[in-house]
Amino acid sequence: MVLDIILKELGITGDFENKEITFITDNSANVREGCIFVCIEGRRFDGHTKAAEALENGAVAVVVQKDLGLENQILVENTRSAYAHICAAFFGHPEKKLKIIGVTGTNGKTTSCFIIKSVLDRLGHKTGLLGTVKNIVGDKEYPAALTTPDCYELFSLFAEMADCGCEYCVMEVSSQALDQRRVDGVHFDAAIFTNLTRDHLDYHGSFENYKAAKRMLFENSDLAVLNIDDESAEEMVEGTDCRKITCSVDNNNCDYSAKNIKIAASGVKYELVSNGNIGRVKFGVPGKFSVYNSMGAAVCLVEMGMDFREVLDALAECAGIPGRMEIVPTETLYTVII
Repeated sequence: MVLDIILKELGITGDFENKEITFITDNSANVREGCIFVCIEGRRFDGHTKAAEALENGAVAVVVQKDLGLENQILVENTRSAYAHICAAFFGHPEKKLKIIGVTGTNGKTTSCFIIKSVLDRLGHKTGLLGTVKNIVGDKEYPAALTTPDCYELFSLFAEMADCGCEYCVMEVSSQALDQRRVDGVHFDAAIFTNLTRDHLDYHGSFENYKAAKRMLFENSDLAVLNIDDESAEEMVEGTDCRKITCSVDNNNCDYSAKNIKIAASGVKYELVSNGNIGRVKFGVPGKFSVYNSMGAAVCLVEMGMDFREVLDALAECAGIPGRMEIVPTETLYTVII
């Protein structure tokens, strides 16, 4: 792709018409002929210190947020955000060809994503998945280095999903990814908030910063499905324009609630109740958290237009989640759980 076309996405013009781009990176070790090098200022290393070297090693241009006085520098306000937008343009905006569901929260992201993918697949909707355990594109599986991929890998995977006919992508969206602007430019058709506990404070510095990072997901989503039993739920969507749908186990003042819950070693059973609908839910992973995860996933899909009964029927067929309270069959008296 020609650099000038990519830069128009950022509202930037320059003398780059004949510059062909073959690759984009924020890692100076990966710089090669024909690439764009995006200079990211991190806590321990500043990519700007490698800008001149990147140009010497064949980079067509360097994207900077500090004026370095280099001939082929592209000055932007925030290089992290620019990296995401440039990658989206480079791959032809594949994110716009998919219905994207994001899941965020301290716990439950992986399970919720696998449930949603399983239900969508059973309902005949080809779905990709991005998350902690692995990334799934059609019949292919890739190892996951990060919960939410780096910008270049993220949009590359979106492109592969669109090319192989995926209709949906369900993805875990971590607080670090949101803070580092990896999903900037991605519009979410729906987003789920599972819960928030005191975690990742080594990165965010404070619980308030952690909460603010999570909230960023809902600023660019059409629909928010919220576990209102968590005290941070309302803050996630305060001041946003997304449609809010609430779920609860303990609170009757909500859109969907779980009633008559039964928890066994084989899984959970409960009644999902909403205005005008009551359905029996069966999900084969034990624990109260499984009620929250399965309820949030089911409600999200129903609110996106899926049939209530069909969603619950498909949920009952959902297999266990790899490494998440995964019960291992044995011929002993012991129950083995990963």
